[in-house]
Amino acid sequence: MSNENKSKASKKAQEIFKAHDLQEVYITTDLQGFTSYEKAKDHARYLDDKKIHHYKNGEDVIESVADNVTATTKTALDDATLKDADETAKRTELAAEYQELYGSAPGHNWKAETIQ
Repeated sequence: MSNENKSKASKKAQEIFKAHDLQEVYITTDLQGFTSYEKAKDHARYLDDKKIHHYKNGEDVIESVADNVTATTKTALDDATLKDADETAKRTELAAEYQELYGSAPGHNWKAETIQ
């Protein structure tokens, strides 16, 4: 993104902050604003330039988060991924126990809590 486009993105972020009560916004290279990195990344995958800029309300600091994310967001994503992986492993274990006890597999849509 050229300096001119960064300036346009910065102006767009300021417009969004004035119109909405937000603390941060992600701006794609086509100047679309998003409240979450995931939505911005999903939109950016259809663009030639996939860079995403992260703006915080009241701060002049602009982070380019092209394929990486801010530390806070990355930690939240990692935590969610680990939680999903733990749930999957727990469900797989419980499904094996269930099948051993009852001779048939639990329903494919049963959660770990249901199998317990």
